[in-house]
Amino acid sequence: MALLRFRKSQWQLEIGKAYNQNSDATGISGTSYLPGNLPVYIKNSVGVIVPNPAGMVPLTAMGNIYNNSARTGSPAYSNSSGINSPSQDYKSFTHLYLVYKSSTSSYSFLFFNDRFGKYKLDSVPLDGGFVYGRRFVKSTPAYPFDYSGLTNRFTYGMMASRDLADINGIGKFNLQLAAYYQSGRDRDRLPLNAYHYSLMASLQTKSFGYNLGYEVLSGNKTSTPPKQSHRFDPLYGTPHRHWGYLDYFYTGTGAPAGGLKDMYFKTRWVARKKRLSSGLDVHAFYLQQESQNTEGGAIKNYLGTELDWINSYVLNKYTTLEVGLAALFNSASMRFVKNLDDESYKPTSKWAYVQINIKPDFILKN
Repeated sequence: MALLRFRKSQWQLEIGKAYNQNSDATGISGTSYLPGNLPVYIKNSVGVIVPNPAGMVPLTAMGNIYNNSARTGSPAYSNSSGINSPSQDYKSFTHLYLVYKSSTSSYSFLFFNDRFGKYKLDSVPLDGGFVYGRRFVKSTPAYPFDYSGLTNRFTYGMMASRDLADINGIGKFNLQLAAYYQSGRDRDRLPLNAYHYSLMASLQTKSFGYNLGYEVLSGNKTSTPPKQSHRFDPLYGTPHRHWGYLDYFYTGTGAPAGGLKDMYFKTRWVARKKRLSSGLDVHAFYLQQESQNTEGGAIKNYLGTELDWINSYVLNKYTTLEVGLAALFNSASMRFVKNLDDESYKPTSKWAYVQINIKPDFILKN
């Protein structure tokens, strides 16, 4: 990977390049790349534990390594990803990021091109069943499938933020707009035509901050088989900063098939000495496109409401204590969006945590 960063006055420019390859060997390997983080053992289609076939990402029901391998399953990895989608292993990418900042506004432009290796759906008979998967590497020199081609995905767009007013005694008002578009082909080689836009208004006072926003990420209809994908993928960020601390969307399971709408309100209080802070986020989630249940009937677009309460206290210069509580009140539609059975579906999901952050400074400064 290489990253070049240029700064001058109010401008900043970043140019980046990254590249993945299994080895420097030639022959069977060529320039192929097999995503890592694969399980050593997997259950075959009849539930027998077998070694995972070399050169292949196994497919299981819901992508769970404890479920049986299935032809129509999802990629299964040994550890679920804490960022957007574990199947995001790119072969290479190139990006350009341009920013302008002034005392009252900022504008940024992004161009990002990530490329994915080709794969072939394959099956390997083992112990009375099959292991189904995505093969990225030739099993023999005579293997007929050509893995040399790459799939190109393009993401480009901009964000603008501007302070609209600073009223004495009240606070600072800010408006932020963002719009992004994706084209090319997704990692499964489907033609891609997707978008993401957002609008946020904020008010910042001495002790309180308030954010009111609305986001839309496009998706597919389930009524007809797609000839192209409209599922916007927010790339490689940390989704719970945007779509809730419970990580129901864009983490592990990737982009929801029907897209997502998120209406949110966030408030944060900071004590006068800035050692103690407390924030409450409220999200109302909806599908962007109409979707169907397993019987083919239409489901409601409303998915649920999430509440995130996050508190932090600065113990000393290097240490912060953080306590959080998150709850998601699911609608019946969430069951079908997340492909949950009756036993797995729960109308309320809850999560609480206590975290100590220690960030020592190893560089002495005069």
